[in-house]
Amino acid sequence: NPPSIPTLGVVWFVCRLRGSKFVVDWHNYGFTILGLTLGDNHILVKICKWFETYFGAKSDANFCVTSAMKEDLKNRFSISATVLYDRPPDIFDTISVEEKHHLFLKLKTEYKEFLSDESNDDNQTVVTIHDTISYNISLRPKRPALVMSSTSWTEDEDFDILFKALELYDNSASSSGKWPHI
Repeated sequence: NPPSIPTLGVVWFVCRLRGSKFVVDWHNYGFTILGLTLGDNHILVKICKWFETYFGAKSDANFCVTSAMKEDLKNRFSISATVLYDRPPDIFDTISVEEKHHLFLKLKTEYKEFLSDESNDDNQTVVTIHDTISYNISLRPKRPALVMSSTSWTEDEDFDILFKALELYDNSASSSGKWPHI
């Protein structure tokens, strides 16, 4: 997410000089991220909001990745945008148990969190077990969940909500025995 100041103004100016189209790919607003640090009423936040609104409205075309962002652009700035959903390419797929095992074997050499309880056993990870007699690789029944995110982890993406929800769920699952543990 490049800073909207001076990026939007500079790119708009260069596009006009060169006769190019000025296209904006919206993911969030620079002024809202700045507002998390300085407060929404700070003069710099207000200047950034004006700048982003002024040059955003001068765009020839706009893209965004959610319907919510499209609606917000329309309602907030009267900017029409086309939604292009963020989707992984077809090469992304679920990996096999064997591939998971090899990945976690590699990870456990660098990160102790991936060691199994039997840390001396080279055939086990915190997620997988390799039976050397049958040569079967299987997932541990009580393996931890692994959460991955493609996010940029900026201040506007509050993962504390997710972590608190997971903690509440785990406490409920532990006490009731009805739900799987995480």
